[in-house]
Amino acid sequence: MICLVDVAQAAKPNDYKYALVPFYKNGAPYDASQDQNARPLWGMTLLAAGSMRFRWNETNPNRDKFLAGLCQKFGGPSGNKSIVPLELIHSQKVLEARAAGDTQGLQGDGIITQNAALVPVVTAADCVPIYFYDSKTGAFGAAHSGWKGTGIAARVVQEMARVYGSKPQDILVAIGPHIHDCCYIVDGERAKYFTDNFGGDCVKDVRVKPEHDSDQNGGGLYALSLLRANLNCLAAAGVLEENIVAASNCTSCDGRFGSFRRQAAALDVHQEQKSRLFTTQAAFVIIEQRES
Repeated sequence: MICLVDVAQAAKPNDYKYALVPFYKNGAPYDASQDQNARPLWGMTLLAAGSMRFRWNETNPNRDKFLAGLCQKFGGPSGNKSIVPLELIHSQKVLEARAAGDTQGLQGDGIITQNAALVPVVTAADCVPIYFYDSKTGAFGAAHSGWKGTGIAARVVQEMARVYGSKPQDILVAIGPHIHDCCYIVDGERAKYFTDNFGGDCVKDVRVKPEHDSDQNGGGLYALSLLRANLNCLAAAGVLEENIVAASNCTSCDGRFGSFRRQAAALDVHQEQKSRLFTTQAAFVIIEQRES
């Protein structure tokens, strides 16, 4: 059974801008510091931190200031952390980063690395942030899984195996806050796509059928669980259920998080303007350095 956590509760009361959560191994929080002077953590900014929107052709001083402070705080005595950003395209494209500039100008939806000085960062606002850590090789990464990119979780596992020799049973995975099936209602076409590709258990028919229902083409309403779809992907990739932790938070109904659906989806404005009216969050993996 996977472990569920309330991510917002992990935020410190005096700094309610982000939360950091440990990975889980064998159903318990994982702390590698018993063997080395570092531990992997996965995190996400909250609504209070403001927008972490990222585009290569834009500037975001709020994001820059926050991430610089994060690197300084968790860089240890040397303070040698560097952000690795990526402009998202709702794909299954995963990039490797050996140095801070390796993703410069590139687009994709996943970043993997073995360099503990790097902080891979993706963004999310209802889409699923997914975090990875190999407890044997020390490789780690972060991915953005929008509905179009569902399956990237398995792709990251495959890439970690190819690049670093990772074994699926050694990879710890965290699934961050995202829109849950309580709020994510889709049409028949999308429901069929997920049923066909990720299993029927990730879709539930929630139609209220009138007495004379003329809908014969599956165009009704269905609740879609992106969590279940990603868990099915991870299981197929060989990741152990006891090594997975997932956020219980639904970004759409939990006001502590930014949400496209809650903040902008219903607004009658141009799509580009709409894209700036919700609070995009930063999702990242950071290796906390400790003094010897």
